[in-house]
Amino acid sequence: MSELHARMAARVGDLTAVVIARCAAEAPFYAALPRATLQGEVARSVEAVHALLLRALRDGGVGVRWGRAI
Repeated sequence: MSELHARMAARVGDLTAVVIARCAAEAPFYAALPRATLQGEVARSVEAVHALLLRALRDGGVGVRWGRAI
């Protein structure tokens, strides 16, 4: 496990909160969503993206070539 992977894995909750706050601050669509939606559906989506990034860091690549999963 790389140092970056370890640091990011330990901070997934913090990173998710920062992404959600930034989206709500900069994108009117997110700002208009109910808090429960931001902390529920949107947070789960952000966490899923973090999980994909962490897996790519752990496995040494993203497994995509020319826009197709390999």
